Amino acid sequence: MPNKHKLDMYLAPHHDPSKWQTYIRAIEPNFVRILMPGDAPVDIVSQVHQAAPDAEISLRWWDLDDGGDSNKRSKFVDPQKAAEFDVKEMAGRLEEMERVASKNGLPWPRRDQLWFNAANEPPTWEHALRPAIATYNWVGIKRANLFGVGYMAGEIAVGHPDEWPPTYEWLVDVFYNLIKYDGLLALHEYWQQEGPHHEWTDASGNTRKDWGALAGRYTHLKANVKIAITEAGVEGAIYERNPRPDVGWAKFMDPDAYANQTKAYLIETGKDSRIETVLPFITDYQDAQWKSFDTLAVGPSYVRILAELGSERPPGGGTPTPPQPAEPTETRLPWVGGGGESVRPSDGDSVHIVHSLDPFVVRAILDVESNGHGFQQGQLVIRFEAHVFAGYISKNIFDAHFRYDPDDPFSGWYRSTIHNEWVPYHDNQTREWEALDIATAISTDKALLSTSMGSAQVMGFNYKRIGFPSVQEMYRALGEDETFHVIALYNYVLSDPKLVEAIQAKDWRTIATLYNGTGAVDLYAARLEKSYKEFTNG
Repeated sequence: MPNKHKLDMYLAPHHDPSKWQTYIRAIEPNFVRILMPGDAPVDIVSQVHQAAPDAEISLRWWDLDDGGDSNKRSKFVDPQKAAEFDVKEMAGRLEEMERVASKNGLPWPRRDQLWFNAANEPPTWEHALRPAIATYNWVGIKRANLFGVGYMAGEIAVGHPDEWPPTYEWLVDVFYNLIKYDGLLALHEYWQQEGPHHEWTDASGNTRKDWGALAGRYTHLKANVKIAITEAGVEGAIYERNPRPDVGWAKFMDPDAYANQTKAYLIETGKDSRIETVLPFITDYQDAQWKSFDTLAVGPSYVRILAELGSERPPGGGTPTPPQPAEPTETRLPWVGGGGESVRPSDGDSVHIVHSLDPFVVRAILDVESNGHGFQQGQLVIRFEAHVFAGYISKNIFDAHFRYDPDDPFSGWYRSTIHNEWVPYHDNQTREWEALDIATAISTDKALLSTSMGSAQVMGFNYKRIGFPSVQEMYRALGEDETFHVIALYNYVLSDPKLVEAIQAKDWRTIATLYNGTGAVDLYAARLEKSYKEFTNG
């Protein structure tokens, strides 16, 4: 993609195409959503692709994903059948466009640049329909994948649901498929004419904050899924303040003022790495009631704010540094394979860590924890502990996807949905990752807090203890470079004087207890001592 900013484009082509083509080239969008004018507007898609050849394109057919309230509701009578029909119809229309484009020599995007859309703004406020809505989306993601096209699930409307704050747990199976098939969760976010951070007093004298209730609703979503804000902007009819239709930004402010409100929203969404794109509603218009939403007039102001924001996403957090204990010595650390082989960071140089520990005891810990290997087939070695995760989430959600033996809490089984069989996952890294994928779809942070990582197998909930600002930074760093596995181990050990003392005294039982917990201390201690003697020929 050309840039990394999140301001993209929702196009409803109807008027002068040269204007929106100029607009596309000016903001260089990563993503363009097209409200299709008819079944197969080959020329429109080709023109968008020519103006932004690297952009991903969402093909939206209103008659398929909406068609009015009664048509939309009919999808949730038999949601599986409806999803299969909708995706098959979309694929048929796409194949016809591809055939015409090829016949006429028109530039055309690759399949992996294209996206289909779920039912538009389903009635999620009716809780009885939520299981059917989830099923429709869950099936749609899988079916679109068969055609090599991405799927934008959800398309959830703005507004206050019955519960507050809004909950998304009912979509957990959808989240799992979004992660598995690399889909997008589509959300609509609008705000009142005063801006996304407007605060006001209602008739009862209560202070109301729009951020998180209207714009910013995604902040209540804890799942680690990629998010597309497929509609955003001013909606003057919110809280019935202004009668519909024709209540877009142009009714209340000039283009520069609206661009500044968009900038405030982009700054907020820029803080969340899950958000892939923000699509202000709408560029051009096909019906007069949407004329006041048209962003063509805001184009020059958008170019200004993009220059002010810069094209790069906000940087992530920092990485830890090696520990600095009292009375240090410096040594080159023995590593996998023995023979004095040293730690190998990404720059190819050896790492020197300041410490006061016997490196062969440290090496024995690594050997027992992970056979000294922090990666397996290029992937970080992990162990997801279901019994830890159970302490972070609700029992109903946990029981739907995980279980363990209370007499052996280090056991674990998972299932991707309630319709699947239980699968044991420990001692198999492929299944460990499948279990973690399901858990991260529920909550990224809580899943990572419940996971031990790398050659040192330090649990995620120890991220502060080992020097990381967040568990996600711990996960990122350990996943990139084995050097940080060793740093993590040293920081973990050196933060506990009793553990340092036990290592210096080679008190294997105490080391086993303090490093690995109270389970199987005798077995763990014996393995540590055996490994140490092998490394020292003692």
